[in-house]
Amino acid sequence: MRVILLPAFLIYATSIYWLLNHHQFKTIWDGGLQTVSSRNNRLTHFVKRVLDVFLVCILIIIILWLPALVLMGISQTPTWGIDIAVFAGFDIDLKELSGIAYEGLRHPEISGKTMIKLDTSNLYAWYMFAIVQQVSAAISFYVLIQIRAVVISLMKGLSFESENGNRIKRIGLVVVAWNIVIPFFQYFGWGSVIEQITIGSDAIQLYPAFELNPLGILIGLLLYLLSGMMQEAAAMRAEQELTI
Repeated sequence: MRVILLPAFLIYATSIYWLLNHHQFKTIWDGGLQTVSSRNNRLTHFVKRVLDVFLVCILIIIILWLPALVLMGISQTPTWGIDIAVFAGFDIDLKELSGIAYEGLRHPEISGKTMIKLDTSNLYAWYMFAIVQQVSAAISFYVLIQIRAVVISLMKGLSFESENGNRIKRIGLVVVAWNIVIPFFQYFGWGSVIEQITIGSDAIQLYPAFELNPLGILIGLLLYLLSGMMQEAAAMRAEQELTI
């Protein structure tokens, strides 16, 4: 096994190095800070430092997540298990639970949709959970890069730069797309996991759940509109500079 793991690790490390260089991560990280404005911008510097910390942490998680999955996969034991959180709907019929007294309810049924924590040894469920976490980390990494680029442009005194509008637009599109796609994944992906759970009682039932996040979609659309206004402001600023 070690004979296989060592070349695989070297290939993976080389691939990560190539990706970082191919996408010019060093240039993205520097952001042209050598031309930073000399104005007093302590808050902007503080925000950038905070974003730097989050960006590095998420990058480390993204890089280490796949090797961690491999190590967990090859080190399984007959009694292995892991806690994962899945989105599901539930129905609880209090009448079917013996020894349960209830008051203040017109109907003794409780239902809803929420994240449910499961301790499972289902390998399929674990990899589904791992994929969701990896994709979430990648999206967070991309959004943080865009926000950090906006902050750097503010540090450089380029508040009305048209590229800032494009960055905000990208964030808005990602937010809208994520909030549209994730409900379908929750229903079909986590639904396939929930359907494998058998509870020998009519009192408690779990089922696949579908729920859109209107607030998340609205926030994404507002960011998209904000990006358009920022681009218009940048165009007006450019026209004024040409007039002067």
